[in-house]
Amino acid sequence: TGGRDGSVRCWREPEGGGVPRLRFTVDEHTDWVNDLALLTDGDLTSAVVSASSDRTIKLWRPEGETGTPSKCYTLRQHTDFVKVLGYAADAGTLASAGCDCCVVV
Repeated sequence: TGGRDGSVRCWREPEGGGVPRLRFTVDEHTDWVNDLALLTDGDLTSAVVSASSDRTIKLWRPEGETGTPSKCYTLRQHTDFVKVLGYAADAGTLASAGCDCCVVV
């Protein structure tokens, strides 16, 4: 989940249902998180990407058993809020669109 506080939270769904439990929080953005995308490699999540009103896109790779990221990469291609992400798994392509009227592929 992404929030107004700029944080991205990863949750674990218990087997058999129940209340999800927080796995970890990534506090890398300085403004609202507007969208999230999970990049996949087969059945596994290879990266998590977040778009924010701080005009950045953050990318990190889950590591270890908990999936906690060790390093976060920042993309600064937009000049205004980044509002939406789209991922085409078959093409391995990520696109972002923002209030600057630009689509970045």
